Amino acid sequence: MPVLRTSLALMTLVATLAGAAEVRDVRVVRDGDQFEIRMQAGIDAAPAAVFQALQDFGAMPQYNHDLRDVRVVPTGRPGQVRLFTVIHTCVLFFCKTMRQEQIMTATANAGGGVLQADLVPQGSDFKQGEGRWEIYPCPDGRPPACLDLHLTLTPSFWVPPLLGPWIIRIKMEDEARRTSDGLERLARAATGGR
Repeated sequence: MPVLRTSLALMTLVATLAGAAEVRDVRVVRDGDQFEIRMQAGIDAAPAAVFQALQDFGAMPQYNHDLRDVRVVPTGRPGQVRLFTVIHTCVLFFCKTMRQEQIMTATANAGGGVLQADLVPQGSDFKQGEGRWEIYPCPDGRPPACLDLHLTLTPSFWVPPLLGPWIIRIKMEDEARRTSDGLERLARAATGGR
């Protein structure tokens, strides 16, 4: 996504039936209350189109069924919006509804772009958090676009100590598959399948 969909929230990726998107790596590390999440994916679409699709926050529910609400409010600054999300997710017996408020800042470049998320703790179920999505041409050109995601989150709710990283990793792998495929579909549709 999406910061834990996006983030848990925030932010989902690989191929389903017809897609060629691929999740290359997902890592979750816990340090006290803070979680660090890293993810890499390849997407079979032009990097600039993938970056545009990443900024289509209203389309997120099409590929992230955990999202219950998405609201975008302009900040008055070019390339920046305030994003409000509500996510309900379950892994095994652990279910949680999470609210997030983030300032999303998009910076396009010739090869794709960077989307920076800065969590607003007062409107979120997290004490702190930030995320960085970078879209760029894959070095080998196949697939055309690479996505690197780096999130740090400190939840204000209890996460089981032993299961926490495992639960988040399983969820993030699922999110990565769905998000990658969703971004690929949106980007390819915007460019006529190219």
